[in-house]
Order: sequence, then C-alpha cells, then structure tokens
Amino acid sequence: MATIQRGTWRKSGFIVFFAATGLTLTWAAIEKFAYPQWSYALLRSRPDMLMRMQPETYMRVAGFVEFDFAFVLLRAASVTGRLAMVKLSLIQLRSCR
Repeated sequence: MATIQRGTWRKSGFIVFFAATGLTLTWAAIEKFAYPQWSYALLRSRPDMLMRMQPETYMRVAGFVEFDFAFVLLRAASVTGRLAMVKLSLIQLRSCR
C-alpha cells in the first residue's frame, strides 16, 4: 500500500488495512469470551491491570471493548466513527497504565 501513489488502488489498500485490523480485533474479542483462561496467568502476574475487578469481569469488559473497537474500525468511513475510535483508544490506554 505504501508504494501506491494515487488512484483507486491506494484507496482499496486502506479499505483492506481497516478490514484486516477490524477482523483481527474481532477474533481477539472472541478469544476473550471463549477462552478467558488463556489470560488469567497474565492477570495474576499484573494485578494492576484488573482495575479492582474480578478476572472474569475484566475479561468480559475487555472483550466488549475490543469488539467495539473492531465494530467502529470496520465502519470508520465517517469522521465521527474515527473520532469515536480515538476516544475508545484513549480510554484503553489510560486503563493500561
């Protein structure tokens, strides 16, 4: 995508980029719902990530947030969608500190 200078192929590259990122986030969210036990070892080693939540609750919330990211990213054709994505990203960054 970086080598394409102009035209419809460049626009298609961005669409593929947004779609691939959105689908990757969707799969990560599904993993949080289906296999939360995969993350419990990490949460035990970093309890500050839990933000005083139970691990099960945290995994549900994290899955929901990630699924929201994917949904907004997949419909990020509008400026409002992109602003919402930035706001959600800032919320997640604050929670990881």
